[in-house]
Amino acid sequence: MNHLCSSSHLSSNLHPNNSCDSTMDCGKHKRLRDEGDDAFDFYEEYEHLRPQKIRPTSMAKIMNLTLHNLELLHFFVENTGPMLVQVTGERDSRWMGAAPQLSMSSRALSQACQVFAEAHKFHKQNPYRYLLEGETPYPKSKGKPKDMGRVIGYVPVSDKHLEQQMLGFTKCLKTLRMEIEKLDETANFDRVLTAAVIVSLCAMGSTSFVPLVNFEGKGDLFSVLRIINDIQSIYNYRLNERDISMVALTHRVPLPNRLQLPHEDELRSIVGLVNGVGAEERRVRGILEREIHTLVELYNMDIESKSVAHMVAWCVYWQPGFSELKEKRNHYALLVICFWCAYVHRYHALFWWGDRLQEDLYNIVDRLPQHLIQYVEWPLRAVMNFEYDHLEWIQKNSS
Repeated sequence: MNHLCSSSHLSSNLHPNNSCDSTMDCGKHKRLRDEGDDAFDFYEEYEHLRPQKIRPTSMAKIMNLTLHNLELLHFFVENTGPMLVQVTGERDSRWMGAAPQLSMSSRALSQACQVFAEAHKFHKQNPYRYLLEGETPYPKSKGKPKDMGRVIGYVPVSDKHLEQQMLGFTKCLKTLRMEIEKLDETANFDRVLTAAVIVSLCAMGSTSFVPLVNFEGKGDLFSVLRIINDIQSIYNYRLNERDISMVALTHRVPLPNRLQLPHEDELRSIVGLVNGVGAEERRVRGILEREIHTLVELYNMDIESKSVAHMVAWCVYWQPGFSELKEKRNHYALLVICFWCAYVHRYHALFWWGDRLQEDLYNIVDRLPQHLIQYVEWPLRAVMNFEYDHLEWIQKNSS
């Protein structure tokens, strides 16, 4: 058996003619051998076993992906991921930056990254960005309109692309739910939680297919975002920690540095609209006050960290009472949600938000009694304004 592993046997198989391709190579090899370079002998004989550059087809097989899906993951790593890291803010950017690596062990996260990257590609390939007065598309080649006051929205991707996004979102949402059911080890927590975040971003980009509040059923954007709360609750339960709904309240911005929400006085006046002195009325007022307070805290966290991640996740921190009011279509809870729409609309420059909150807000206002519509005049004006994007807004408030 020893002769099968001998150097002469391997050399004869690798070089059947036992000759060099060039005199120079032979001379070079001879000099090295004459110097007694044992390491070179070993390297030469096993050179055919060196790792070679992995071709895309090989990488796709290793990851059990099609070439198209591998290209989408590459696009996510090179383009979409860095953008998400930037808008997440320095404090939370590390876990978002780890998404590609975590996707290797989470099918839901891998699918979500692919779907979100594809949506990003659709928007980059769209030759138009802004929609001007008169519903006139404005070409990207002309840059940013000089008069942003003429902008009334964004040019949507094609119906075909939007339908493709929705199919992808539905698929990764189903996979995510399967992984949550198997969330029996805290070691799975990071990748499943990151998957839930990116699935939520996919839902935001699905516009009317995933309404903010679904008045015809139960599935809506808020319910998708609340999956993050479910995952956190499972994790905290195993660690015997407090409920996630308390997390926002632990971040106390010092009063001298605390920033007020735009039109905060109008927002807080909603609490006073709840008439009555009974236990139920007091309960509702208390719920509204707490959710407004949480919204203020998240707003300050975004300003402090120059992030767009906290206010967007407001519903993740809802107490059960507010979720109940929302499900029952409580008019006062809906009024608070209207103001949230106005605040988050400031992130309209991010492709997954765009102008979708216009339609979401209108759908809510259509369900309000006539006498309450006067209290949403400012939110209705705010979602029609595209003069400032999220970066200008953050820089203005952090200066």
